[in-house]
Amino acid sequence: MTMNDCRLPQNLNKNRYRDVCPYDATRVHLVSSPNGDYINANYVNMEIPSSGIVNRYIACQGPLAHTSADHWLMVWEQLCTHIVMLTTTIERGRAKCHQYWPRLHESHEYGRLLVTCIRDRETPNCSYREFAVKDRTVRY
Repeated sequence: MTMNDCRLPQNLNKNRYRDVCPYDATRVHLVSSPNGDYINANYVNMEIPSSGIVNRYIACQGPLAHTSADHWLMVWEQLCTHIVMLTTTIERGRAKCHQYWPRLHESHEYGRLLVTCIRDRETPNCSYREFAVKDRTVRY
């Protein structure tokens, strides 16, 4: 499987790491981004043996500050209902993921999307947040 799209000049700054690229054949394509269709993310199909059930996920890098709008656009376009973040924003003093979400009861514009944090619950091992996402270009 090839990984050429991530190495195109217009996509280089959209990758957190130079050596971690999505496969061209299974990467997520953004439909309506003003920054092109590239995001460092792949579809992952996970079949539960002997059940016939296939769970479909998207695996992606933690967004950079300048790719946060594309991250939320991917969530919006792909109708994602859950985001599971497996890293902290900072590890051993190094940035691992931009904080791409607003704080509790705050809203932030990410491109055309308005994201509001409506619930935030901390446990010793995990944080649970709920967001309301609204397309600012659509009149409701």
